[in-house]
Amino acid sequence: ELNYIYHNIDNYILPSSGYYYSVSGDLRGTFLGGARHYIKLESEYRHYYPLYNRFVFASRFQVGFLEILKTENDINYLPTYDRLYLGGSTSMRGWDEEGLNPNGGKLRYLVNQELRFPLFWKIGAELFIDAGKLLENEHDNSKSDWDWNIGYGLNFLTPLGPMRIDASYQYGKGKATITNALLYIF
Repeated sequence: ELNYIYHNIDNYILPSSGYYYSVSGDLRGTFLGGARHYIKLESEYRHYYPLYNRFVFASRFQVGFLEILKTENDINYLPTYDRLYLGGSTSMRGWDEEGLNPNGGKLRYLVNQELRFPLFWKIGAELFIDAGKLLENEHDNSKSDWDWNIGYGLNFLTPLGPMRIDASYQYGKGKATITNALLYIF
């Protein structure tokens, strides 16, 4: 596994300015030995823009690629924790943890945009949009559209960081998905 991270974020828990960039590569099997043979590459870029001294516009872009280096080239060959997913409180909040594809995929794109702002005391809010695309392989053209959701959330500042609850709506669906988590999504 090889990781590279570069950033100038002003605060890890409550970021309000700066950027973050990471690239990670993971090679399993091949000449290293082992039961599973694959390569996994992921990259992420985050940017935080302060607005009017109290608002923060936050953006995140992610891409992930997974190539199974075996003749079956079947995603079920991998353990679930090594697959690429979208859904839940850390990626696409309009979907539950089962996500867009419960089996995972081999190519993932994700874009998150948030406007974060304080309300009063230790309570803040956010408005957001998440867009993502999860493909079973890099040549899969059956899914040309991106899935996306919009939503809003409230957060409460604790000694561990913001505790948040988000309500998000999938495009074309009326029912909200409620998620909660500790810390911001990114």
